[in-house]
Amino acid sequence: MSFKQNTAVEFCTGSGRRNLRIWLGSASLAVLASTVSLAPAHAQEGDDGAPEETRRLGTVTVNARKVEENLQDVPVAVTAFDGAELEAQGAVEFSDVAAFTPGFATVPGTANPSSFALSIRGQVQNDVLATLEPSIGTYVDGLYWARAYGLNQDLLDIQNVQVLKGPQGTLFGRNTTGGAVLLNTNDPVLSGGISGMLQGRVGNLSERTGTAVVNIPIVEDKFAVRGALQVSQRDGYVEDVLTGQDYQNRDNTQGRIKARWKPSNDLDITVSGEWYDSDTRQGVFVTDYAYPFPPTPGPRLLSTFIPTPFVTVDNYLDLTGPSEGKSKVALNAAPFIDISTETYTGEAVWSTDIGEVTFITGYRKVENQNQLDLDGSPWPVHATTLTQELDQFSAEVQLAREAFDGRLSYVVGATYFEEGGTDSSTTIALTPLNPLDTTFFGDIDNQSLGLFVQGTYELTDKLNLNAGLRFAQDEKGITTSGVRVVRATGAVNLCLVDVATPPDCVAPKSTDEFEEVPYMIGLDYSPNDDWLIYGKFSHGYRAGGQQLRAVSTATQAPFDPEIVDEVEVGFKADLMQSRVRLNVAAYINEVQDLQRSTIFTDGRGINYTLLENAAEASNQGIEAELVALLSDNFTFQASAALNNPEYDKFVDGQGNDRSNENFTYVPEEMFTLAGIYETPTRFGHLTARLDYSWQGETPYDGFNNPALPQVTDVAIGEAAGILGARATLSVTDQFDLTVWGKNLTDEDAYVNTLLIGGLGYASVIPREPLTYGITATYRFGQR
Repeated sequence: MSFKQNTAVEFCTGSGRRNLRIWLGSASLAVLASTVSLAPAHAQEGDDGAPEETRRLGTVTVNARKVEENLQDVPVAVTAFDGAELEAQGAVEFSDVAAFTPGFATVPGTANPSSFALSIRGQVQNDVLATLEPSIGTYVDGLYWARAYGLNQDLLDIQNVQVLKGPQGTLFGRNTTGGAVLLNTNDPVLSGGISGMLQGRVGNLSERTGTAVVNIPIVEDKFAVRGALQVSQRDGYVEDVLTGQDYQNRDNTQGRIKARWKPSNDLDITVSGEWYDSDTRQGVFVTDYAYPFPPTPGPRLLSTFIPTPFVTVDNYLDLTGPSEGKSKVALNAAPFIDISTETYTGEAVWSTDIGEVTFITGYRKVENQNQLDLDGSPWPVHATTLTQELDQFSAEVQLAREAFDGRLSYVVGATYFEEGGTDSSTTIALTPLNPLDTTFFGDIDNQSLGLFVQGTYELTDKLNLNAGLRFAQDEKGITTSGVRVVRATGAVNLCLVDVATPPDCVAPKSTDEFEEVPYMIGLDYSPNDDWLIYGKFSHGYRAGGQQLRAVSTATQAPFDPEIVDEVEVGFKADLMQSRVRLNVAAYINEVQDLQRSTIFTDGRGINYTLLENAAEASNQGIEAELVALLSDNFTFQASAALNNPEYDKFVDGQGNDRSNENFTYVPEEMFTLAGIYETPTRFGHLTARLDYSWQGETPYDGFNNPALPQVTDVAIGEAAGILGARATLSVTDQFDLTVWGKNLTDEDAYVNTLLIGGLGYASVIPREPLTYGITATYRFGQR
C-alpha cells in the first residue's frame, strides 16, 4: 500500500517576502536535517551473504505530468490512492477522498448540498453558479467535469485517484489555481476470460447497496467490454417532527460501460458511457441562530413569527428529544435534490515514430433541480428552488516525446472546451407578508482554447530543469433575466435590471474575453535513488466571467480572472530499505483579484449574489505524508497539513472593508492517523484498519464581528475528528467479508453554515452520524 504527498512553498510580496525567506529557509533546514537523520538504510545480509527478503513499499504510478511515472520521481505535490486503498479506507463517495488527503477539504454547497466547494492550499470557489470556474479541477478518465452538480456520486470501479496540489495550467484541460483531482476508472482487460465482482452492503439506517462489475474479452488481446452498475439506498438521518418525514436519505443509481479496442501494439482506443441518477430528500438546513441585525427588518419579523422553542438546534432537541439516533427539524418546505448526468468519453493512444499521441474527447450533460428550506424553520421565512441544465464538449490532443538522446522529455498539445445551458433560481422570502417572488435566469455560452507545452531537461544525471507554458483564452457569453413577480398571479412587478423590459425582463447578451499565459519553472535534484528534492514557481490563472444574478446595470459588470503566484519546495524519500516513505511540501502563495461570491440585500429587499474581484490574499503552509511498514503485519500511516490564509485586502462592491473576515472553507489544521494490521487466521486472511481524521475550525462564512460574537461563532464550524474502523476477512481468494463503521464517536459538528444578514438568521447543514454495516464481496475470474 502506498501513500503519497509532497511539500511545497509558495509566493508572497510585501511583508510576505519576509515570510517567503523564513519558509524557504525552514524548509531547506528540514531537508538537510532529514538527509542526516533519515538516510537510507542498507539491506541486511543473510547467512549465505544474500540480502534478506523484507516487506517493502510498492511503486505508485501516476500521470500527474501526462505520462506514467513513479510518483516518488515526480517533482509535483500529489496524493494518490489506488482502488484497493480506497476500499480499505471505506471511501464510498467523492468527498471521502478528501478525508485522507492532507490540505484537501470538501464542503457541501449551500445552494446545492450534492455539489461541493473544493479547497486546496487556500484556493476555493464558494459558490456553484454556472458562470463561475472552480478553483480545483476534476477530471474523470481524462475528461474535465466543469460543474460540481452530481460530483458526489459513488466511487464505482475505480482504478486510482490522484490529487494534485497547487496551480494547474500548463498541462490539463482547464486552468485552476488550487489543484486538480484525477479519477481514473478501470479499463477493460483484454485477456484472461470473463471476470468481475459482485458486492452487497447493508447497514444501519436501512442501507442496502448492490454493485456488479463484469469484464468480457470478446476478441483475445484485441477487444473487450467492461460494465459496472451500482444501486445504493439508505434512509435519512434527519426527521421532521411535524410530518414524520426523514431527510438526508440516499437513492442513487450509477452505471458505466467501457469498451477497449487494441487493433495493434501501436494503437489503443477506449470509449465509455456513464449514467448517474439521484432522487433524494436531501438539502436539510436547521435554524441555528436568529439574531438582531439592525437596521434591517429581518430580526423583528423573525422574532414575531418564529417562536423561541424553534430558534436553535438545541431547542429542537430539548423540545422533541432523540428518536432512533436521528436529528430533529421542523420545516415548512420539504427539501429535495433530483440530479441526472450522462457522460461519454473517448481516448485514443497512438505510438508513432515521433512520440506518443493521445486524443481525449467527451460530452457531459447535467440536469439538476432542487428545493431548499434555507432558514430551516417551520415558518415560511426563506426558501429557494434551483434548476440547472448544462452540457459540455471538449477535445484535447497531446504529443509526448523525447529528444537529445533522452535528455529532454516533453508534452505539447492543444485543448478546446465549450459549455452551454441554463441556470435559474426562484426565491421566496417572508411569506405571507411578502407576496412577491424573485427569479434569476441565465443562459450561458462559453468557449475555451488552450495551447501548452511542458518538459524536463536533464542538466546532469542528478539535476533536472522543469518548465511549462500555456496560452489560455476564454470567451464567456451570457443572457440574463431577473424579475420580481406577484406570486398569486404571476404578473411582473419589477424588472431587476433597468435595461430590460417586461414581461420577460431579459437583458441584452453580454460577451467577454479573457487571456492569460500561465507558466511553471522548477528544478529537481536526486542525490540517490531514494531521494528527490525539488522547488518550483507557478503562475496560475482562473478565468473571469459574468454576473448571473445582477439586480442593476451597475451589478452586471463582469469579474476579472484570478491570478495565483506560488513557490513550492519539497522532498520525497523512501527510507529504511523502502519500508518508510516520507513526502513533505511547503508553500507560499499570493492571490490577486481573488474571486469571492457574496450575498447582498439591496434597498428593495432583494437578496442577490455578486461575484467580485474584491480581495488580495496570501497563504503559507506545509503538508506531509508518512507511511511506515513497522512489521510484516502492521502498517502505520499519517498525514498533516497546516494552512495560514489571510486577506491582504478585501473591499466589497458596497465599499465595506472586510479584510478582517475569516477565510471561508479553509481549515488551518488537518491531520490523519491510520493503523493497518494483517495476519493469516484459520478462517482466512484478516485485515483490520483503525483510522482517525481531524480537521480544525473551519469558517463556513467570513462573518467576523466582535459586536456579535454569537453570530461569529455560528459562522465558524468547530474542530472535529472522525473515527473509523474496518475488518476484512478474505475467506478465499474470491470471497471477502467486511465489518465497518464510520464516525464511531457520532461526532455531530455541522458541515456548513448559511448566514443571511438581511433576514437575521443563520442555519446549518448537519453532519452524517454514526454508520455501520457489513459488506460481502465475491470476485470471479481474474483477480
